[in-house]
Amino acid sequence: MDFVNLVLHFVVPRPSNNHKAGFLHSPVIMIIIFSLFVYQLILTSVPSVLPRVLGFASSIPVEEVIKLTNQKRVEAGLTPLNTNPILQEAAQAKAADMLAHDYWAHVSPGGVTPWDFFRNFGYTYRFAGENLARDFANPSSVVDAWMASQSHKENIMSPKYEEIGVAVVEGDLEGVDTTLVVQFFGSRGAKVAQAEEVVRERGVKPEPQIEGQYLASAPILSPLDSTKGLSAAVLGLLLGVFLVDEIIVYRKKIFRVSGRGVAHMSFLGMILLVVLIIKSGQIL
Repeated sequence: MDFVNLVLHFVVPRPSNNHKAGFLHSPVIMIIIFSLFVYQLILTSVPSVLPRVLGFASSIPVEEVIKLTNQKRVEAGLTPLNTNPILQEAAQAKAADMLAHDYWAHVSPGGVTPWDFFRNFGYTYRFAGENLARDFANPSSVVDAWMASQSHKENIMSPKYEEIGVAVVEGDLEGVDTTLVVQFFGSRGAKVAQAEEVVRERGVKPEPQIEGQYLASAPILSPLDSTKGLSAAVLGLLLGVFLVDEIIVYRKKIFRVSGRGVAHMSFLGMILLVVLIIKSGQIL
């Protein structure tokens, strides 16, 4: 069987495949499913061996997260938030603490709360809030996910807040290379704000932490993009073959010896698998 006939065997119903495209035969679909499982296992194990090869490379600029957050507020008729260097540093510290102590939560296993980070950096607040996110590919997906969650949206849209600090940090969390986004909100009393303004006027200005100082060199391959791309390609191929197969069988009125129920069930199982293995970002 030459190459052309081999391709036709897998994508077009013919006598060689019992008039059912090879890709739609149950054993072939099961092999594809097994291969995807193996691929996922490789993605899970490689970061511990070659940490620079696989990982969630950060393409989430801090400034863009703040800009998109303020856009949402302005669209709702609210005042945009001012970037506060102290909150930036506090957010960086919170992200670093999660990586150092290997947890993904608002409160650390040792009982450290977000408000401890505010106070540790000298931010005396009247109101304070925190949004967390991980493993998103771009800033718009982060902000959109927060806006889709009522509690996170309330933080972004709260008129109580006047200032914001955001950190984006890449590192190992629970054995997997990940990108964390920490968003701190705050507002201070009038006396506190006036005192800090006096300090700034005297030339003592806290500098914000620079995002690049906390990010390792970008990994060569992102498992998020890789898994989504492979899954989309496989699903697109099977959908295309499925449609071609159905059209040809219908037009030629082909009677198949074997039933199509098992193949169709396998195909639906394939779609379910694709949905399950595509890892999306998380918010907290």
